[in-house]
Amino acid sequence: MKFDLNKLNKASRRTVNNILHGFFTVLCEKPFSNVTINEICLVSSYPRATFYNYFDDKYDLLDYLWQTVLNEMLGDFSCNMTLKEMSNFCFDRCFEYCHKNKEKMEAVVKNNKSDDYFLASLKLFISKNLKIMLDKTNFERIGIEIPYELEIEFIADCLFIILEWAFIKNKPITQDEAKNYLKIMVGSTII
Repeated sequence: MKFDLNKLNKASRRTVNNILHGFFTVLCEKPFSNVTINEICLVSSYPRATFYNYFDDKYDLLDYLWQTVLNEMLGDFSCNMTLKEMSNFCFDRCFEYCHKNKEKMEAVVKNNKSDDYFLASLKLFISKNLKIMLDKTNFERIGIEIPYELEIEFIADCLFIILEWAFIKNKPITQDEAKNYLKIMVGSTII
Protein backbone atom coordinates (compact mmCIF):
# COMPACT_ATOMS: atom_id res chain seq x y z
CA MET A 1 0.00 0.00 0.00
CA LYS A 2 1.32 3.40 -0.90
CA PHE A 3 0.05 5.16 2.24
CA ASP A 4 0.09 4.52 5.95
CA LEU A 5 -3.56 3.86 6.75
CA ASN A 6 -3.23 5.64 10.07
CA LYS A 7 -2.41 8.85 8.18
CA LEU A 8 -5.27 8.76 5.67
CA ASN A 9 -7.99 11.35 6.00
CA LYS A 10 -11.62 10.29 6.22
CA ALA A 11 -12.30 10.66 2.47
CA SER A 12 -9.20 8.67 1.50
CA ARG A 13 -10.04 5.94 4.02
CA ARG A 14 -13.57 5.72 2.53
CA THR A 15 -12.07 5.44 -0.99
CA VAL A 16 -9.70 2.66 0.07
CA ASN A 17 -12.53 0.79 1.82
CA ASN A 18 -14.75 1.11 -1.26
CA ILE A 19 -11.99 -0.25 -3.49
CA LEU A 20 -11.46 -3.12 -1.04
CA HIS A 21 -15.19 -3.85 -1.01
CA GLY A 22 -15.23 -3.86 -4.83
CA PHE A 23 -12.26 -6.22 -4.86
CA PHE A 24 -13.99 -8.55 -2.43
CA THR A 25 -17.15 -8.49 -4.57
CA VAL A 26 -15.15 -9.48 -7.66
CA LEU A 27 -13.34 -12.24 -5.69
CA CYS A 28 -16.76 -13.71 -4.86
CA GLU A 29 -17.40 -14.06 -8.61
CA LYS A 30 -14.07 -15.22 -10.07
CA PRO A 31 -10.57 -16.45 -9.19
CA PHE A 32 -7.95 -13.92 -8.14
CA SER A 33 -5.78 -14.78 -11.14
CA ASN A 34 -8.61 -13.64 -13.46
CA VAL A 35 -9.42 -10.42 -11.58
CA THR A 36 -8.46 -7.22 -13.36
CA ILE A 37 -7.96 -3.70 -12.06
CA ASN A 38 -10.65 -2.55 -14.52
CA GLU A 39 -13.20 -4.89 -12.89
CA ILE A 40 -12.31 -3.73 -9.40
CA CYS A 41 -12.62 -0.10 -10.49
CA LEU A 42 -15.92 -0.73 -12.27
CA VAL A 43 -17.48 -2.43 -9.24
CA SER A 44 -16.11 0.14 -6.78
CA SER A 45 -17.02 3.08 -9.08
CA TYR A 46 -13.54 4.63 -9.17
CA PRO A 47 -11.26 5.33 -12.13
CA ARG A 48 -8.03 3.37 -12.53
CA ALA A 49 -6.01 6.47 -11.59
CA THR A 50 -7.68 6.51 -8.17
CA PHE A 51 -6.86 2.82 -7.68
CA TYR A 52 -3.21 3.48 -8.52
CA ASN A 53 -3.11 6.43 -6.11
CA TYR A 54 -3.43 3.90 -3.29
CA PHE A 55 -2.24 0.52 -4.60
CA ASP A 56 0.56 -0.66 -6.86
CA ASP A 57 -1.44 -3.56 -8.31
CA LYS A 58 -3.94 -6.26 -7.37
CA TYR A 59 -1.27 -8.11 -5.37
CA ASP A 60 -0.78 -5.05 -3.21
CA LEU A 61 -4.55 -4.88 -2.74
CA LEU A 62 -4.63 -8.59 -1.77
CA ASP A 63 -1.97 -7.93 0.89
CA TYR A 64 -4.11 -5.07 2.15
CA LEU A 65 -7.14 -7.40 2.26
CA TRP A 66 -5.25 -9.87 4.48
CA GLN A 67 -4.06 -7.04 6.73
CA THR A 68 -7.61 -5.71 7.05
CA VAL A 69 -8.91 -9.16 8.00
CA LEU A 70 -6.14 -9.52 10.58
CA ASN A 71 -6.95 -6.11 12.06
CA GLU A 72 -10.63 -7.03 12.30
CA MET A 73 -9.81 -10.34 13.98
CA LEU A 74 -7.12 -9.24 16.39
CA GLY A 75 -7.97 -5.60 16.99
CA ASP A 76 -7.16 -5.58 20.70
CA PHE A 77 -4.21 -7.97 20.64
CA SER A 78 -1.79 -7.31 23.47
CA CYS A 79 1.92 -8.03 23.42
CA ASN A 80 1.80 -8.57 27.17
CA MET A 81 0.32 -12.06 26.87
CA THR A 82 1.99 -15.36 27.59
CA LEU A 83 2.40 -17.75 24.69
CA LYS A 84 -0.66 -19.79 25.69
CA GLU A 85 -2.79 -16.67 26.25
CA MET A 86 -1.74 -15.28 22.87
CA SER A 87 -2.33 -18.60 21.11
CA ASN A 88 -5.76 -19.06 22.62
CA PHE A 89 -6.72 -15.44 21.96
CA CYS A 90 -5.63 -15.66 18.31
CA PHE A 91 -7.25 -19.04 17.70
CA ASP A 92 -10.52 -17.95 19.31
CA ARG A 93 -10.58 -14.75 17.28
CA CYS A 94 -9.80 -16.60 14.02
CA PHE A 95 -12.50 -19.18 14.66
CA GLU A 96 -15.09 -16.55 15.63
CA TYR A 97 -14.23 -14.40 12.60
CA CYS A 98 -14.57 -17.37 10.25
CA HIS A 99 -17.85 -18.38 11.85
CA LYS A 100 -19.24 -14.84 11.60
CA ASN A 101 -18.13 -14.45 7.95
CA LYS A 102 -18.77 -18.02 6.79
CA GLU A 103 -20.95 -17.13 3.78
CA LYS A 104 -18.49 -14.52 2.48
CA MET A 105 -15.57 -16.92 2.94
CA GLU A 106 -17.40 -19.70 1.12
CA ALA A 107 -18.11 -17.40 -1.84
CA VAL A 108 -14.49 -16.28 -2.12
CA VAL A 109 -13.00 -19.74 -1.57
CA LYS A 110 -15.44 -21.37 -4.02
CA ASN A 111 -13.89 -19.33 -6.80
CA ASN A 112 -10.32 -19.39 -5.51
CA LYS A 113 -9.68 -22.91 -4.20
CA SER A 114 -7.58 -23.76 -7.24
CA ASP A 115 -5.87 -20.36 -7.42
CA ASP A 116 -2.39 -21.16 -6.18
CA TYR A 117 -1.35 -17.55 -5.66
CA PHE A 118 -4.44 -16.62 -3.63
CA LEU A 119 -4.12 -19.53 -1.18
CA ALA A 120 -0.33 -19.29 -1.02
CA SER A 121 -0.55 -15.61 -0.17
CA LEU A 122 -3.03 -16.38 2.62
CA LYS A 123 -0.80 -19.10 4.08
CA LEU A 124 2.26 -16.85 3.83
CA PHE A 125 0.38 -14.03 5.53
CA ILE A 126 -0.68 -16.37 8.37
CA SER A 127 2.91 -17.63 8.81
CA LYS A 128 4.42 -14.15 8.72
CA ASN A 129 2.02 -12.75 11.31
CA LEU A 130 2.23 -15.83 13.51
CA LYS A 131 6.01 -15.33 13.62
CA ILE A 132 5.58 -11.65 14.51
CA MET A 133 3.20 -12.53 17.33
CA LEU A 134 5.35 -15.39 18.65
CA ASP A 135 8.41 -13.14 18.61
CA LYS A 136 6.52 -10.77 20.93
CA THR A 137 5.87 -13.46 23.55
CA ASN A 138 8.20 -15.38 25.84
CA PHE A 139 8.20 -18.35 23.45
CA GLU A 140 10.91 -20.73 24.62
CA ARG A 141 12.13 -23.41 22.23
CA ILE A 142 13.83 -25.67 24.74
CA GLY A 143 14.93 -28.97 23.20
CA ILE A 144 13.50 -28.21 19.76
CA GLU A 145 15.89 -29.21 17.02
CA ILE A 146 14.06 -27.95 13.94
CA PRO A 147 14.48 -24.48 12.43
CA TYR A 148 12.20 -21.82 13.93
CA GLU A 149 10.81 -20.85 10.51
CA LEU A 150 9.83 -24.47 9.82
CA GLU A 151 8.07 -24.69 13.16
CA ILE A 152 6.15 -21.46 12.45
CA GLU A 153 5.14 -22.73 9.01
CA PHE A 154 3.95 -26.02 10.53
CA ILE A 155 1.82 -24.26 13.17
CA ALA A 156 0.35 -21.91 10.53
CA ASP A 157 -0.44 -24.86 8.24
CA CYS A 158 -2.15 -26.71 11.10
CA LEU A 159 -4.25 -23.64 11.88
CA PHE A 160 -5.14 -23.22 8.21
CA ILE A 161 -6.08 -26.91 7.86
CA ILE A 162 -8.41 -26.81 10.86
CA LEU A 163 -10.11 -23.59 9.75
CA GLU A 164 -10.42 -24.93 6.20
CA TRP A 165 -11.88 -28.19 7.50
CA ALA A 166 -14.44 -26.40 9.68
CA PHE A 167 -15.47 -23.52 7.42
CA ILE A 168 -14.66 -24.45 3.85
CA LYS A 169 -15.29 -28.20 3.92
CA ASN A 170 -18.18 -27.57 6.33
CA LYS A 171 -17.34 -30.28 8.84
CA PRO A 172 -19.41 -29.94 12.00
CA ILE A 173 -17.00 -28.92 14.74
CA THR A 174 -17.23 -26.73 17.81
CA GLN A 175 -14.66 -24.11 18.68
CA ASP A 176 -13.47 -26.19 21.64
CA GLU A 177 -13.11 -29.30 19.46
CA ALA A 178 -11.15 -27.32 16.87
CA LYS A 179 -8.87 -25.91 19.56
CA ASN A 180 -8.32 -29.40 20.96
CA TYR A 181 -7.40 -30.71 17.48
CA LEU A 182 -4.89 -27.88 17.10
CA LYS A 183 -3.48 -28.64 20.54
CA ILE A 184 -3.00 -32.29 19.56
CA MET A 185 -1.38 -31.30 16.25
CA VAL A 186 1.05 -28.68 17.51
CA GLY A 187 1.49 -29.67 21.14
CA SER A 188 0.05 -28.43 24.38
CA THR A 189 2.89 -25.97 25.05
CA ILE A 190 1.47 -23.58 22.47
CA ILE A 191 -2.32 -23.94 22.86
